[in-house]
Amino acid sequence: MAKESDKYLLQNVRIRLVVSESDNLYSNENIGSPKEAVSVMGELLSTLDREYVCVVNLDAKNRPINYNLVSVGDISHAYVPMQNVFKSAILSNACSIMLFHSHPSGDCSPSKEDYSITEKVIQAGKLMNIPVLDHIIIGGGSGENYSFKENNYGLFDEPINKEKIKEIVASQARKEAKRELENEKVAEKKTRRKSNVRH
Repeated sequence: MAKESDKYLLQNVRIRLVVSESDNLYSNENIGSPKEAVSVMGELLSTLDREYVCVVNLDAKNRPINYNLVSVGDISHAYVPMQNVFKSAILSNACSIMLFHSHPSGDCSPSKEDYSITEKVIQAGKLMNIPVLDHIIIGGGSGENYSFKENNYGLFDEPINKEKIKEIVASQARKEAKRELENEKVAEKKTRRKSNVRH
């Protein structure tokens, strides 16, 4: 902001989308199902060694316009800033978006944070009139994927079914706790065997 004769002059800012070679998609077909969505981004995300979050911007016929890398995390977490999710969608004049992220472990089970992020993105999309059609988790190396829309956990209902989400998150937490307990038991057995071998 420049100051001239005790008056502040606002500069006119021009905003435009810069498309690079890396923004090319492998398909310009209509994305009407999770399977078709995975065919667009699955191969790329399944080969990554950290959690990547991407958004695919779609036109009025659900055809991909482009995709944008939202964030790169570590092996088990990724930060998802809302403004980054929708920035390229706005600049691309997208009618809707699909969110993707990778689980390098190959296990596509959604975490509590995954549900929370999905809910926030859907709510933000409603505010901006850019609907979120799905959020898909791609498993690294496993070829597995998980569609939040396909599993219909109340996230895409109108309005969002908060009680259903709480039930699912609680169920997921119980599964994770059970898995951790089983892993601890296995580790304990291995420790006992090693101890017995020494004696």
